[in-house]
Amino acid sequence: MNRAVEYPKRHGLHYGCFSPARCASLRSSLRDGVRLLVAVCLAAMCQPGQAAMELASAGVARCVIVTQAGATPAECYAADELAAALNRITGATFEIQQLSANPPGSSIVIGPGPIAASSFPGVDLSQFGGEEFIIRSAGGRLLLAGGRPRGTLYAVYRFLEDYLGVRWYTPWFAQYPARPSLAVPALDA
Repeated sequence: MNRAVEYPKRHGLHYGCFSPARCASLRSSLRDGVRLLVAVCLAAMCQPGQAAMELASAGVARCVIVTQAGATPAECYAADELAAALNRITGATFEIQQLSANPPGSSIVIGPGPIAASSFPGVDLSQFGGEEFIIRSAGGRLLLAGGRPRGTLYAVYRFLEDYLGVRWYTPWFAQYPARPSLAVPALDA
């Protein structure tokens, strides 16, 4: 005996599909949600005080990477990783300078040291734990630093991932966005 089984309609569903009226309602809600999201994003981008720091323009580096006197091997490696990633993203060659004072006006300061202390006086890196880090910009400079031994390396990786869109899927495969011109907004993380 073959008996047909009739399933009851539930929540506007008919044989597993939405009714035409329900589909129209969902499309309208989705459109309204997308419009709201676009409006919020545009408003956030237009906020005053969000000065951008230009890292590269048309494949030419607009800043230098600065390591400081007494940098640990992990901090030097972090600077090398940042320069290589910025090169892959922009096509520009980023110079790494080891300085103890007077960094260029537009620079990325890597790790704790005298330049970090003078350029970012409100940040006391000596109080940071071994894996704590900070990402901050001020006065045309970007600070990527943290506690020793690994904090600075974590700051560089977080900056590349969260602000520049780099993704590491495996140790052998990473995705770098191609952007010959690159600027970052004012940062305080």
